[in-house]
Amino acid sequence: MKRKAIALLRWAERYTKTDMVYLAKGSFWLTTATLINTAILLLQLYAFGNYLSPDDYGTYRYLLSWYGIFTIASLTGFNTAVTQSIARGFDGDFYKGFKIQIAGSIVGTLIALCGSAYYFFAGNSTLATGLVIIGIALPLMESLDIYGALLNGKKKFELSSKLSVASQLVASSLLLIGIYLRLDALHILALYFSSWIIAKACAFLYATRTHISNNEISGTIVFQGFNFSAIGVLNIITSYFDRITLYHYMGAKDLALYSMAIAPTEQIKGLFKNTNSLLIPKFSQRSEKEIRSSIARKVGIAALVALGCAVGYSLLAPFVIPLLLPKYTEIILHSQVYSFSLLGIMIIPITIAMNTIPRMRALYLTNIINPIIYIVLALVLISQYGLWGAIAARGIARIVSSATTYLFFLFV
Repeated sequence: MKRKAIALLRWAERYTKTDMVYLAKGSFWLTTATLINTAILLLQLYAFGNYLSPDDYGTYRYLLSWYGIFTIASLTGFNTAVTQSIARGFDGDFYKGFKIQIAGSIVGTLIALCGSAYYFFAGNSTLATGLVIIGIALPLMESLDIYGALLNGKKKFELSSKLSVASQLVASSLLLIGIYLRLDALHILALYFSSWIIAKACAFLYATRTHISNNEISGTIVFQGFNFSAIGVLNIITSYFDRITLYHYMGAKDLALYSMAIAPTEQIKGLFKNTNSLLIPKFSQRSEKEIRSSIARKVGIAALVALGCAVGYSLLAPFVIPLLLPKYTEIILHSQVYSFSLLGIMIIPITIAMNTIPRMRALYLTNIINPIIYIVLALVLISQYGLWGAIAARGIARIVSSATTYLFFLFV
């Protein structure tokens, strides 16, 4: 059976122009981990939807959105840079990247504490306390994630997947206990960060003690890390801008509805994030000509898969949502419409190619123009149409960004 499977994958390579055996071996563990993590997150979604009030859930999501914004200071682009360096044999870049991320995160902590002071003097003790919790958690919560870059650079996808699942199980188990005990938004937020930091710290220590084999430094890690981080700034802002804007205009309850409506599609989208881990080490060892020759086919395959997932989910949503989230049946149509934003995953092979060649000018243009388009759409549509405006803004922006990214890759 194994020989037949390999033969089938080799046959498929004539049409996909991709190393399908490598993809299958690597993606097996990454996809298995992602599926388990997705199941756990869906269980969390069920718990949030049935054991937490919409106002508490909306407040929790709002605070996590600010946390997402503050991760800009953590210079998460160093994860990509470290993966590339490790793939080329420069293990010493790992600790250098980690130290820089810690230093940057402290800046994020100071900004979070300033935000906390603002809400305190404005009379909102809940948000003030929440930002203090975020500020304390930020340095370790983000920086410890770099262990995944080490393992992916070493192509240790099986170990990376096992550690990811173990961390998710530990953190989610504690979080679910808190939700079932009906803790308020602040206690759940504190439990979320503390459990994840413990889990990530254990994974970090294990990965570094067993897979750092030399102290070689590339000399380009700082330049690449800061560039990749700078490129991603506006994208990070846009990832959470809709939630913050919706909370501002419509309040915590509408943010809870929106979060529930987009959650299934975002989980499906998360299944495709494994492509980054698989393709970055592979692309790093190829010439620009080789990458360009196969990119259009990869984009087409991704688009077809995304469309199939969107149609499939749209058919299932009217049956699944009432079963899992009986308090949120009003989001069915919102969730169906939003699922077609999955077409945006077609740009994943392009962005990986631009990062690994690298095409810095095209990357900067893509990561400046596309987020600006989205921010304008979100401000206009959310202020006018509320929840439907948020759905429309994100969906339209993803499809537009797919087209512009492809054009930048081809012509810039």
